[in-house]
Amino acid sequence: MSNLCNHEDFVTKEYEDFCNMLFCKHKRIHRKQWEFYVIHKKLSEHLCNFDNKFGLGFAVGEEELVPLFVKLNASIIASDLDPNDDSSKDWINSSQHMSNGFAKYINSGYIEKDLFEKKCKLEYINMNNIPKQFLNNEYDFIWSSCALEHLGSIQNGLDFIINSLKCLKKGGIAVHTTEFNFKSNNETLETKSCVSFRKKDFDWLIQKVESLGYYIEPINYNRPDTIVNNYVDKFPYKGSTSAIFFDLNNYDVLKSHINLEINGHCSTSIYFVIINK
Repeated sequence: MSNLCNHEDFVTKEYEDFCNMLFCKHKRIHRKQWEFYVIHKKLSEHLCNFDNKFGLGFAVGEEELVPLFVKLNASIIASDLDPNDDSSKDWINSSQHMSNGFAKYINSGYIEKDLFEKKCKLEYINMNNIPKQFLNNEYDFIWSSCALEHLGSIQNGLDFIINSLKCLKKGGIAVHTTEFNFKSNNETLETKSCVSFRKKDFDWLIQKVESLGYYIEPINYNRPDTIVNNYVDKFPYKGSTSAIFFDLNNYDVLKSHINLEINGHCSTSIYFVIINK
C-alpha cells in the first residue's frame, strides 16, 4: 500500500542501502529524502530494473533522482517550468530549479558527463499545460516529488495527475509525492503558491483514475503513534536543516522533519502509485 511519511521507513536496511546509492550518502530523518526513497522503491518493484527504460520527471529541480536513474541505465526526460515564467523566480533563487543544472553531479565524479548527456534530455514543461508531444503513451515511468501542491489549486494538482497518465505506455507506472493534511479532511491549506491535499481529494482521485481504467494502489493513511511520527516542525523549520539519521531507540525528535506546519495547517508527505494496466 501507499502511505504517509513515517519514522519506521527510515530505520530499515532498505533505506540505508538506498542512501548509499545517492550523491549525498548522509541518511536523514527528512521527508524529502524519504520521497526520493519511496519513488525509487516503487519504480524498482514495478520495473524490476531500469535498464533501457524511458522515464519522464516533472519539476525535477536539481533532485538526485535524475542522475541516479541515469546511472541505473534509464533514459530520462528531466523537466521543469520555463525559467522565463514568473513562477520560476523563487525556485531559481533558492537553487531548486533545473536551470541551475546538474553540474555538481558531473563535476564531483558521481556520474560521467558523456553518459549523462547521452541518457538525459532537459525540457521545460508547465505541469498545468503538458505539451501534446509528451502525451503519447511512450514512457515506462513518470514521477514528481512534491510538485503537485505548487500548481495553483487542489484541482490543478488533480487535473495534472489525470492528464499526465497519457504519458504512460501500457504497463507504465506513475509515482508522485505531495503535501497531505493529516489533521483535517475539511479545512486545509489552499493558496496559489501551495496546497495540502486531504483524504477526500484522494477519494475523488481514486474514483476518477479507476473509472478511466487505470490501477491506483490503495493508500494507508495511518501511522504508528510515536513521538517522531507525531512531532510537527514549525517555522523556521529547524528540523529541515538539522535532520540526522537515528534509530527508534536513539533520537532527538527536534532534529526530525517528517511533519511541518504551514500557515496553521499540519502537513506531511504522501506518495501514491498509478499503473496503466
